[in-house]
Amino acid sequence: MFVALGLKNAWRNRGKTALGIVSMAVAAVIFMSSSTLSKGYPARAYWEARQLIGAEILMLPEKIALSTDTLSTGGYTWEFLKRSYDRPNPVMGFDPTPYRYGAMRGVAPDGGDKHLLSMIDRVVKELGQDPNVSRVTVRESLPFLVLLQLKSDEPAFYGYGFIEPRDITADLEQYGLGDTVRGRYLAEGDLLKGVVCSGWPFLQLTGRVSLEFPRMSESGYDYENALTEQIEIVGEMSFRTSNPALPAYSNPVVFVTPQTLEKIKEATGIPDSETVWGIGVSVKNMAELESYVALLRRQYPDFTVYAVPQLAAAASNRDSVGVGVPMDMRRVTEVLSFMIAALLAATNLSILMLSRKNEIGILRALGATQWNIISMVLAESLWIAFLGSLIGGLTTQPAVAYQLLSNKIASRTVVLTMAANLGKLMGFSLGAAVLFGFLPVAKALRVTPAQVMRGE
Repeated sequence: MFVALGLKNAWRNRGKTALGIVSMAVAAVIFMSSSTLSKGYPARAYWEARQLIGAEILMLPEKIALSTDTLSTGGYTWEFLKRSYDRPNPVMGFDPTPYRYGAMRGVAPDGGDKHLLSMIDRVVKELGQDPNVSRVTVRESLPFLVLLQLKSDEPAFYGYGFIEPRDITADLEQYGLGDTVRGRYLAEGDLLKGVVCSGWPFLQLTGRVSLEFPRMSESGYDYENALTEQIEIVGEMSFRTSNPALPAYSNPVVFVTPQTLEKIKEATGIPDSETVWGIGVSVKNMAELESYVALLRRQYPDFTVYAVPQLAAAASNRDSVGVGVPMDMRRVTEVLSFMIAALLAATNLSILMLSRKNEIGILRALGATQWNIISMVLAESLWIAFLGSLIGGLTTQPAVAYQLLSNKIASRTVVLTMAANLGKLMGFSLGAAVLFGFLPVAKALRVTPAQVMRGE
């Protein structure tokens, strides 16, 4: 009976407990955003950046650092390297400020780079068996020079860039690059043909162009005896933004087939250790991208892991990207939001108890026990928490459903996920309501019939 009385009072006084209801609704929105929406994105999110990169995640076998210290750990010496203009590193290479950043790179005891290839091969094999991954590729690139002349009355000058092999099938079927190309995209088996991107307006390549590739010598790249190859530009990719993934492709690039790269590598004598720069990972479910990236950063601490949202955000803001392993504060945020909301609701209800002293005093005079009063007040507190969390949960469900369904997740899984989220939401909110509900309970239990009779 007293539980029913508490629920009736809660409904009757819903206008006076609006603060508690709204605070619980806000906490519910934070919970749903943190537990589901923050894990990833809808299927078409950052689409242009993903098309350009050909993956959702880039993994570099180095740790970006600002320190010049040399460390020794894990059987390798980690040396600080400044990037030269020849290294095919997508983040530093030909960037306007090539020496602003360096990298801590593991050097094997024999001083060679072969361990990088073995480390990359090992990670590629492991990720290839990961159920979250749809495709994993070793990323390579090779620098070139090209003689340019913008105006006939101006002297010619050398432009620079990289050729990069692409997975043609994945580009066409998974990322739909054929729709972004003026002309045509690459086809399987194309030799000495390339596709350029309009993101680098200062390097306009059309028709058949002569690209100069350095040969490998004992001292490194040899440009004086460069190999000249005629590359036919068969298409040009264009995006709404000039470069939707700036840090990953801060350098001009010409996409080619793997056969073209292998032909040039064989002719120049450049080994794999000079062309391989990282790993590209395509995920099956964009709704779990951020959670998966956080897992990769912890699972492979020797790699710098970039997610496509980082690169796209940096491209739009013209800023650098963070590469550290952030602490996962989602659970802390969820708990704090519910604690604060429950405290506000309890305070709101405590103030309401003061205006109902006569009602409580009469109930005590009629024989209501302490447990009766506790059950009545807690019922009100639980109702406030339930109503607020229900409003907040239902508000976010359309966004959750869209994110999951857009990634072609089975309807049954979507329903179960949404039901589980609502269950967790109710558990958090009702638990917090019980925890802080004893504040208004304490106020109510201090009221006695004698105090009411004296008008205190």
